[in-house]
Amino acid sequence: MQPERRCYQRKKLQSAIDYSSEKKAEAKDISIGGICIVTNHLISEGVVIFLVIPLKDKGIIQAIGEVVWTKKISESRFETGIEFFSLNDFSKDKISEYVTM
Repeated sequence: MQPERRCYQRKKLQSAIDYSSEKKAEAKDISIGGICIVTNHLISEGVVIFLVIPLKDKGIIQAIGEVVWTKKISESRFETGIEFFSLNDFSKDKISEYVTM
């Protein structure tokens, strides 16, 4: 088993999200550093995507991130880890509030 590499506290997030303008995915968990989503197709490592993420009662945030890993979980489902690299202070605050509630 590999040691945990995450720097930020994560929290489960079950929410439909939009990414790259017209595509849909399901959020699995989120932190200030990134998000794990589940998609119906493979997104290659290194791809930069724009995300619109509803955070339940905390509102909607927008972020830009890079795919840092992907894992096939069934014939047509993939988990994708995205590291945020463009996240404004408002979005950081909303994620922090969500993760610690």
